Amino acid sequence: MSRSHAINLSAAWLPPDASRGRDVWLRRFGRPAGLEETDRLWLFIESAVDCGVHLGDERLPDVIAGRRWRCEVTGRLRLRNELALVPRPATVGVAVDAARGRVSLPVGLGRVILQIESAGLATDGRG
Repeated sequence: MSRSHAINLSAAWLPPDASRGRDVWLRRFGRPAGLEETDRLWLFIESAVDCGVHLGDERLPDVIAGRRWRCEVTGRLRLRNELALVPRPATVGVAVDAARGRVSLPVGLGRVILQIESAGLATDGRG
């Protein structure tokens, strides 16, 4: 049976802070449960600014402003993951929820989606 499922990763980001010394947005997430051997995982990012992208210690291709970005991450995901976006130019004026320390990505940084696709399905990140 073919199936597709999108997980929105645009909320619950740790915004930049002085301890990281640069403009880095961090999003931690777990490997989705119930994956089958034939499933493929795609990361989709829509951004109005150029961004560097890191998944754990691995640098992924850069996001180009205004272009739909996608990268297959099937073999790269671990049980626990950390996604980092490094916007260029740096973002400013972020309101932080003091209780949680997490925020949604600013509008200019756009959307981040993890898409689970069964083998053979076309992917466009619109899940």
